[in-house]
Order: sequence, then C-alpha cells, then structure tokens
Amino acid sequence: MTANLATTQERPKWKNYSLDGILFSLAIGIYLITRLVALEDFPIYFFADEAVHSNLAENLVSNGFRYQDQLLPAYFPIGASYGLNSITVYLNIIPVLLFGKSIFVARATAVLISILGAVAVSLILRNIFKLPYWWVATLIISITPTWFLHSRTAFENVMVASFYACFLYFYLSYRKISAKYLFAAIIFGAFTFYSHGLGQFLIAITSILFLFSDLQYHWTNRKIILLGLILIMILLIPYIRFLSSGSTILTDQMRMRGSYWINSDYTAGEKIIQFGREYLFAFNPNYWFNPQPEHDLVRHLMKGYGHLFLPGLVFLIWGGVVGVKNIREPAYRNVLLALIASPFGAALTQITILRTIWSIIPITVLTGVGLIRFLKILETHRISRKLLASVTYATLALMNFYMLWDALNNGPLWFKDYTLYGMQYGAGQVFGELIPEILEEGGYDKIDVTPTWANGTDQFVQFFLEPDQRARVSMNSVDAYLNKKIPFGEGQLLVLTNEELVRARESQKITTLMIDRLIEYPDGSPGFVAVTFEYVENIDDILRVEREARKALVEESTSLNGIDLLVRHSLHDMGNLEAIFDNDHFTLLRGLEANPFILELNFSSPLDIYGFQADFANMDFTITAMLESSMGDYAEYSETFRGIPGDPHIEMLFENPPASVDRVRIEIFSHTHGESAHIHIRELELLWR
Repeated sequence: MTANLATTQERPKWKNYSLDGILFSLAIGIYLITRLVALEDFPIYFFADEAVHSNLAENLVSNGFRYQDQLLPAYFPIGASYGLNSITVYLNIIPVLLFGKSIFVARATAVLISILGAVAVSLILRNIFKLPYWWVATLIISITPTWFLHSRTAFENVMVASFYACFLYFYLSYRKISAKYLFAAIIFGAFTFYSHGLGQFLIAITSILFLFSDLQYHWTNRKIILLGLILIMILLIPYIRFLSSGSTILTDQMRMRGSYWINSDYTAGEKIIQFGREYLFAFNPNYWFNPQPEHDLVRHLMKGYGHLFLPGLVFLIWGGVVGVKNIREPAYRNVLLALIASPFGAALTQITILRTIWSIIPITVLTGVGLIRFLKILETHRISRKLLASVTYATLALMNFYMLWDALNNGPLWFKDYTLYGMQYGAGQVFGELIPEILEEGGYDKIDVTPTWANGTDQFVQFFLEPDQRARVSMNSVDAYLNKKIPFGEGQLLVLTNEELVRARESQKITTLMIDRLIEYPDGSPGFVAVTFEYVENIDDILRVEREARKALVEESTSLNGIDLLVRHSLHDMGNLEAIFDNDHFTLLRGLEANPFILELNFSSPLDIYGFQADFANMDFTITAMLESSMGDYAEYSETFRGIPGDPHIEMLFENPPASVDRVRIEIFSHTHGESAHIHIRELELLWR
C-alpha cells in the first residue's frame, strides 16, 4: 500500500491529463502563435476602423469616462462610417493604459478576445456533443482563411463572433447541462449585442429562434427564465438610455451602406424579394469557397483561398447532414438555427464577409462534427485513437503554420493595388515611422499629409502621434494646393502619394518640387513622397481664371411634384440635384467651391410660393431668396442663421410674395467658410398654395 501510494504521488503531473486535453492546450498555443507572430506585418494595412477603438478608449479615460457629455455611454457614435463602437472601446482601456497605442497592442487585444471563439467551438464538441477529438475545432477555425485574416486585425467583427460563440456554448450548456448556464449565455449575448450594430440583429434573431425551438424546456425552467428576463432588462438599460438620446445612427448606418430596406424607391414586396436573394446568397457555397473581388474588397481576401478552407467542404457537408438527421436533438437543432440566424442582419443591406463572419462559429462546429465522424470510422479499421489524434493534430498544425508562412511571405504581393480602393497601405509606414522620424529630427515645423489613400486618416494622427506632435500635422491633399494658393514656405513638408506627385508636376502650377523622403509599396513601386515646392510666378492669374470658370452655373432639368423645372446651379462635387428633392435627409448635393452656392429654379408653370424649408450641414449662414413673377414683380428675402446645433433645419416664410412666380433664385452664403466652401444641401422643399 505504501509503495503504491508513493508511486502515485511521484507520477508526473502531465500524465494526469488526457491526450485530448494536452492537444487542446497545444492547439491554443498554435492559435496564439499564428495570430501574434509578425502581427504588424500582416495584414499589410492598418485601418482607421482598427485605430478608432484605442483612440476612443484614450479619450474616454482623459475625459473622466465621459463621451459627448455622457457618463459611461452605451455607444460611441462618431459617424456612420465607424459603426457603433461600445464594448470594444471599454476592452481597449487597460491595454492602452498599460502599453500605449500601437498596431501590435490594438491587434493583440483583439487576438486575445478571439481566443474565446477558438475555445468555445471546441468546448461545444466536448461538453455538449460529448465527442472525442473535440480539440480539432480550435485548429479548424484557426485555418479558416477569413478567420485567419480578420483575427489578425483589430476589427470588431471577429470579437462579435467570439462573443457569439460563447453565447452559443453557454446556451447549449443551459439546454443540455444545467439551466443555470442561462445567465452566462445572457451576459455573452449582451456582449454580442453591444459590440456591433449587426450584433443586435444577430442576438435578436437567434434568441427568437431559440425561444420557439425550446419553448417547452423554457416553461419547465420558468423560474430561471424569469430571473434571466430580469437580467436582460438590467443589461438593456444602457441601450434604452442610448435610444432616449434620439440618435439616428442606426438608420444612418443602413443608409450609408446603401440598404434597400429604407429606400423609398423599393416597394414592400420588392424589399422582401431582395432580402430573400441576399439571405440565400449567404448560403451559396461558391461565395464561401471561391470568393470574387467584385463582391468582397480585396483587402478582405486571401489570394488563392476561399473564405472557408476548401478541404473542409466534405466535412462541413457531412456535419450538416448529421445535424439535419439529428434535428430533434436540441444541440444539433440549435447549432443549425445559429447558422440560419447568422446572415439575417447582413441581408438587410448586402452580404459581405465582415457582415456575416459570425457564421464561421456554427460552420466550424458542423465541420468538426463531420471530421470527427470520419475519424471514428477510421477507428473501426483498427487504427488507434492516439495515432489518429497525432496525425490529425500534426496535419492541422502544419496547415496553420503554412498559412502563416504564406501570408507573411506572399501576402504583401497578393494584390498590388495599394490605394484607397485596394489595400489602403501606408498607415504604419507614414504615421508610425516617417512622420515621427521627421518631427524628431527637426527642420520641419508643419507637415501636411494627403488623406486620399485611406478612409478616416484623421484617426491615425491621434493613434500614432504624441499630443505635442499632432498640432504640427494636418490633412491636406495636393488638390487643395492646386485649386487654391496656400502659403507654403520653409519648415513645411507635404506628404503625397506618387500619383498625386505626378499630377502636381503635370499641373504646371508648381515648380522647384524637391523630394525629401520616399516610401515604397511592398512591390517596390513608389508609394509616398515627402516634398517641398514653390508655385510658378503667375499662379495667381492661373487660379483666378479657374476660379471664375468654377463659379459658372450649370443647367439641369428635373421635376418637382409633377412640375417641370429648369435648374441652374453652382458646380457640385458630390451627390446630385435629385438628392435635395427626395425627402431623404441623408442624401445631399455638395457644392464644389462656390460661396454663396446658387440655386436658380425656373418653373414650367407659375406657382404661388409663400416660403420654403431646407436642411444643410452644420454651419453659420445667410440665405437669400429672390422671387420673380411673369408679371414683372420682384421680391427679395434674406435671413441669417447662427449657432444652430447639428445639421440645421430652417424655414423661411415670405411676407407678401409676388403671385404666379416663374423663377426663384436662392443664394446660400456660409459664414463658417471663406471664399471657397463645400456647402452641403440636404433637402429643399418649396411651399406653395
């Protein structure tokens, strides 16, 4: 007895762990290695959407945990282009405080959160389905190409998917193990809900499906359900507070993404049909295994790979068949329902990989089920489980390391469009290396950087530069210098793309253009140049001629409530004339340069006009309306508006206006801008009897 006890006590601790447990631990290690190695180098871009979480976290802390005068806000709306940032901001606070802001820190934070998803899919196979080889799910999700790519970014989408994986695991645990797991499911459901606008749709639709799927079980555990509902109501308090603020960002997001659902040009039937098309497209195997650049931007693709790993297709089908055959089993049924729910929100606009990446969670589970079924068949041929586990692990591990090697060595050259509509390469190189280096060396007091090569480049100024450096950096494209004479002297530097450099040289407005620094694209072609320059001697004459030409009015025909209009207006550079008559405040017409911006409306039939309503972008302005009648009567009305918060909505009523007005000339003069102004007209509604 004594000898046996001693033998047990001396047994190495690692032998107390099962082979599956050891392989799972090693799989997590591989996941971390293939995410964190050279994290700054692949993907080769760094987006404003990645930087914004850290910037908002920094701002929140520096402002006493207030944002836009609200303490601990539910969301951080900074414009429709960035979405609804929330949990992701709070999760970046500690990394920013401890390690500062860098590409590695921002992305590593997202990587650590994504581990939740990699762990959850394996735990579903182990604890819910009670399968051997359950650790394969971690390695499967790790080599899923779209997950591999996006889990190495700081985009919130993979974080949403990881929270959703935990929600699914704990819900299945509630259903199969203990009802008390419901509370953990609700908490991770809230994390999913608050991480992304589409996360709201994802959790809502999934919860509705789970509600009806397990209605009898819920009723049996109604006491737990009641407590769960109380927890849900508590967790919804921040969202209710957000809605009470009157924010329109939810609809703004859908408008910006071109959602047909809020497009008045579509009938209800057409919207339903379009939704069906988009939704079914989310289950198109060709999309998942052979994605095309025309549907997803190249920066969201790995060349030579599908969104899903092609060798896994047979196991996914196998797992799907097993799930359908066992649909009466709650675990299989709810995994299939999670797959059904995943693309719902994205189908309201257009299916893209970032809008439906959470589909990877149920897909990975089903692929794991199929692979394990295959391995169990091999066991019947007298192949030992240890040998099968070792070979399977080695194969999946090698696939992981090959994908990492391929991405780091060949990824920079997969797609050679490094500009705005391609890879948007350059944030780390320009703002993380070039500009700090120039500012530290001295000699330049002010640096202008072109914003034309990426979205949201203003976010990079805060992300990469120290507070004392930010004041010395401005965002200005070469067109600003070519369209208007801007003082540029000693101590100033202009950072341009090579395309802008060529355009500047060909403009014949600039001379003595000297290149100070050069950044090459990954393929060796010139990417960015830091330059100094001088204008040609007759630049004032050249610009004067161009300015007068731009002030000329252009002529268009349109209709308004069945009345034909001939409209003469100042040149514009965004939107169209119909945008200001479509009863949609999101669409607009933006003036190119003219201040005042002129709208001259000539009616095919005289109207008894007594005023108008209009919406503009934020500015202080004076608006003047001149009315002429067919009888030669004339009247002029003018009013100044200052300090209107947000995008101003105004109404002007005319006192004793002429009858039968044939022409209305409206001049909008911005006091906020100078001689040159991009005046935004969102909506114009004439009032007549």
